[in-house]
Amino acid sequence: MKKYLLSILFISSLIFSQALHTENFENYSIGAFNNWTIINYSSGTPNIPAAYRPPVLQVSQGNGGQGKILKITTPNNQFMDRYEIKNTGNLGTLWSGRQSGNNVLRVKFQLYTKDIKSDITIGLYDSQKRMIVGLTIGLEGRIIDGYARATKKVDNTVDYYKVSLLNNQFNPPNVLQDIVYTYDYDTGKVTIEGPYGIGVLDAANTQYNPIPNQEIFEHRMYFSFLSGVQNGVMLLDNYQIEALPFSALSTIDHKSEDQTFKIYPNPSNDYINVSYPNIKNIQFLQIFDMNGRLIDNPVASSKINISGLPTGNFILKVLTKDGNIFTEKFIKK
Repeated sequence: MKKYLLSILFISSLIFSQALHTENFENYSIGAFNNWTIINYSSGTPNIPAAYRPPVLQVSQGNGGQGKILKITTPNNQFMDRYEIKNTGNLGTLWSGRQSGNNVLRVKFQLYTKDIKSDITIGLYDSQKRMIVGLTIGLEGRIIDGYARATKKVDNTVDYYKVSLLNNQFNPPNVLQDIVYTYDYDTGKVTIEGPYGIGVLDAANTQYNPIPNQEIFEHRMYFSFLSGVQNGVMLLDNYQIEALPFSALSTIDHKSEDQTFKIYPNPSNDYINVSYPNIKNIQFLQIFDMNGRLIDNPVASSKINISGLPTGNFILKVLTKDGNIFTEKFIKK
């Protein structure tokens, strides 16, 4: 089981997240995994015709110290069809019974999709099977786009806000990528973060309005097959859905797992020096504000010019060629 690179610190014992569903697959034996339901989308039932070949779910041993993971195999199929995978827990009931004030729902998991041969949709849905927030995966896992249900400001019609999370550029073999998305029930604000992109939909968006108070019913995965596709594999781990207060989101302290990743001087008003001697094969750097908006893509260097940034708190994110992500907070004076 891969370690997370973000540590969450709470400023008060009254501020905490509430786990609604969590699964790291460590408590299962290697082999078939039957705790999640596979449904044939055409019939709407688990009664899948014998001639059809739905996805196969197995608990598998990950590489190195990864621990156990869920392996989803899409067999060679003779028929065009669609399958739905969902956990057996009733998310809608759990959400309705959440503790008072925990009105932000956060979904986070790790996945590897490069070998998949079908189109996949993963997300949070209402009872009418309309996605609230989630992602789509295509082109054998090399393109990942985040989506959030919203209304267009120009005519108030319902549409989907889209953000590119992985665009056919880099997906190292057998590396699990971190995916996180949140939905604020009170305001409709959505954040979606993937390996190489982050999107925020809130009232400040110039094209879309977020939709608050949407019905939270279930978290699902959809696999769409074309006839004659070859076998493909998707890996999933550290799957967690939680309810938390909005204030808890602002208490995330982004820390590098490798404590040799340092920023100084901090605070600074012009330049920051960045030291990361033990981080190898750096792909690129990104700077985000505390609302999750991408502000800059500085050149990977030991000295970064921040004079053009407004006063405030920011996150420097380092992404490596082997899929690791390191983050550290700094302050612009």
